[in-house]
Amino acid sequence: SRVRTHAPRFGTLHALARGCAVAPMTARLKKSRHLRGQVSNGRGRIGKHRKHPGGCGNSGGQHHHRINFDKYHPGYFGKVGMRNFHLI
Repeated sequence: SRVRTHAPRFGTLHALARGCAVAPMTARLKKSRHLRGQVSNGRGRIGKHRKHPGGCGNSGGQHHHRINFDKYHPGYFGKVGMRNFHLI
């Protein structure tokens, strides 16, 4: 008999084709199962998978993200107009 290299896939598309609503993906078919025992889990050793490598939120708008802010959000930084104290 033939040796099967991988188990048959039962994902969402196959479930919809069979008429089922949603079939949960079994653990043995997940990518994380396949990558067990590997050192970097498919993320690469050099540029490591970190939580917020560029900083959280709007950080770096005047520094390392300046090109993005200037291109897509012009006028985000700075002041405009005359101040009016006691505006009430």
